[in-house]
Amino acid sequence: MWDKQQLCAVKKASGRARWLREMIGIDEQNLKAMPVDGDWHDLAKNGSYEDFYWAIRQTRKWRKTLPEGDGTGSKNVLLVALEAACTDFQVSADLVPESEWEIRPVCGVWTLKEVVGHLADWDNLFMTWLKIGLGEDVPSFAFDADGDVQNARMAEARKDKTWLENWTDCQNTRQALIDRLQAKDESDINRRYSGKRRTFPTVYHCAWSALEHYLDHAAILRRELGVPIPKFLLTFKGPYT
Repeated sequence: MWDKQQLCAVKKASGRARWLREMIGIDEQNLKAMPVDGDWHDLAKNGSYEDFYWAIRQTRKWRKTLPEGDGTGSKNVLLVALEAACTDFQVSADLVPESEWEIRPVCGVWTLKEVVGHLADWDNLFMTWLKIGLGEDVPSFAFDADGDVQNARMAEARKDKTWLENWTDCQNTRQALIDRLQAKDESDINRRYSGKRRTFPTVYHCAWSALEHYLDHAAILRRELGVPIPKFLLTFKGPYT
């Protein structure tokens, strides 16, 4: 069903995204001592799946030797990791034939069309929480703490949208989130917010959750499709998933 080149692309993109996720929450000073050959930027750009698999194991082992931090870290890594998560989902979604985008379940009963609409809706929520964390004036909005109820409500509101509308929303909302983060200083992203409307302790943590959301859905998609790749790339679990 899938050619070797496609599967290699998925393995590489997924491995890269998983490794960069392992670097979330590490500050710039500690990153300079990370146990990889050469600059981490070079590995992130040119590494093979085998390189990333090795780096994931080494990074996890190394992190255990670091003093416990406050869960914030490098803006640079955060942005690269967000981009990698988008690529991870994109190459995984490309495994679904166009003729099946609106009919084949790839996440419970949801089709790919419904999944990308779901991603767009949550990125709108992440953007709202990001603005709150930055101290911006945000109007009140409805949100149900029961995720299933909230998801069902958003899915119902999107039921008449086309594939193109959902996909365009998905691309635009994620790019808007990245652009907003790019425009802010690292100190703004890592600053603690303790207001009454707090959902995340910092903007960094909000973006961390948005990152994990894409990684989770990319893994679910691969699992539901039965993609023949290493099992650890078929599930994802993190603090926000």
